[in-house]
Amino acid sequence: MNKHEYEGGPAFPTQTVERIEGAAQSFDIPGMTLRDYLAAHAPPDPQKWFKPVGPQHPLMPPLEPPKEIADDAERRLLASWRSDPCFDIRPAGCSPDGLKWVARWEEYWKAILKWEAGKSRALFIQWPYAWADAVLEEQRGLQGK
Repeated sequence: MNKHEYEGGPAFPTQTVERIEGAAQSFDIPGMTLRDYLAAHAPPDPQKWFKPVGPQHPLMPPLEPPKEIADDAERRLLASWRSDPCFDIRPAGCSPDGLKWVARWEEYWKAILKWEAGKSRALFIQWPYAWADAVLEEQRGLQGK
């Protein structure tokens, strides 16, 4: 199948005539493809069948503070810090092992923010064309192609 058939052909082809040095010349202007038109008019919310292709979810660090931290008060402090949504404040008075664990969680949350942005980008870019491709596929099926 060539690209033109895949894209459904031109949605709004036009022809224009221009005079160049006194002679009339005709130019075909294909306009946007039917696929582009359908993508522009895709429903705003993706259907349940749509699965965007995007970045892989980051691996979560261990939930519990490392066993090398013997101090129960520090372990409780780190556990409460992890459950607090304010990851921009580091817990005070941590051991080097505790600070390493905190740094792993900070990197994880930064990676989550990047992952969510990439997932949103994939969703908003891929969904309209997935919709258009599904409509064109259905159209080809109805036409027996």
